[in-house]
Amino acid sequence: MNFLRFIQPPRTNYTSLIEIGKFNMVWNVSIVLFPIFITLLIIHIALGDISWITSILALLLVTTNILLLDKTRKYNLAGWNTVMFGVFICQFAIYVVDDSRMLADAMWCILVAFFTFFLFGNKAGTIILLINLSGLMFYEFVATPDQLVTKGITSDMVDYKMVINVYYVAFALAFVIGRMQLNNKEVNDRYEEQIRHNEVLFKEVHHRVKNNLQIMASLLRLQAAEASDEGIVRNLNEAIGRVQSMAFIHEKMYQKENLAELHFQEYLNNFIYSLLDQIDQDKEIDVKISCPDLILNPDAVVSISLLINELITNSIKHAFVGNSGTVNIEVTVKDDLVKFVYHDDGSWKEPSDRNTFGRELIGTLIEHLEGVSRLKTTESGTYYFIDIPAAVLLKL
Repeated sequence: MNFLRFIQPPRTNYTSLIEIGKFNMVWNVSIVLFPIFITLLIIHIALGDISWITSILALLLVTTNILLLDKTRKYNLAGWNTVMFGVFICQFAIYVVDDSRMLADAMWCILVAFFTFFLFGNKAGTIILLINLSGLMFYEFVATPDQLVTKGITSDMVDYKMVINVYYVAFALAFVIGRMQLNNKEVNDRYEEQIRHNEVLFKEVHHRVKNNLQIMASLLRLQAAEASDEGIVRNLNEAIGRVQSMAFIHEKMYQKENLAELHFQEYLNNFIYSLLDQIDQDKEIDVKISCPDLILNPDAVVSISLLINELITNSIKHAFVGNSGTVNIEVTVKDDLVKFVYHDDGSWKEPSDRNTFGRELIGTLIEHLEGVSRLKTTESGTYYFIDIPAAVLLKL
């Protein structure tokens, strides 16, 4: 699994499907060509032919691309590096490497041009295609008959008719690729427009759900105001807190520009401090959060938010007997698991093994996230150790 993570394209800031596709293409091509060029280098060295030089150059090219893509998370620099270095390698093979075959050189020239077409458009692709083929044609006219034979062709195959046919095919190829790109862009534009439309509808749903939850919270407050039993009032206030937490979740969902990019740490900070503002208490709670750059799975947002709500609410109600307290939340990823450690430094008023509704709800939410948990009470406070599958909690 770690190997699969290595070969998968890194996450970028691109939002356009076309831009994401270009980045992924450069990454995937570089990753696939890396072992291929290593294998070719070994074969060329074993056979004792001079083509090992081009294999080293090509290996250097893809290695540079992988580093550029990983560090910058942009495809433009790696793309132009491939185009320029690719043209140089093609011409180097044609003019310097005596035992390279003309057919193979021509195929590499066309491959570099295809790459340019996809990344930088029809104009740039056509220019690179013509540069590569012009270098190939010029060599065929200036090379000696013996050099041509070494390359796999004979001098009687080289004439002006061949030049006309080659350039005719080149322009036809450029036209066909250009039309394919235009059609692909139109399809992607329509698809992205549909996605934007669906996101607007999705946000509207979250907005209406939030309003309905706020109405429910108001009705519960009215009910709590009329109740005389302290136990009932306490239970209603707890229910109000849970409803308000759910309303906050839906509010954040429709305020988010990109619903598929909910950063875990940013969301934890916003949610927890908003939760503390909503809770009617005089305690000063210091919350410390340690979390790597992870993207939440939108399907898990409600469950993880309610889980955090219950943990913090329980700590405030039962653990912190004074006017202050500290909550530490640490999130790490290991062996395809998100390890979530929650710790408060309070002293619980009630036995840790008492089966309260809050603890039952915590257990239910952890089960819903397909996780497992362990509760530990020490002199320094109470710990929850929760392991949740990364595939459930995160967007991978």
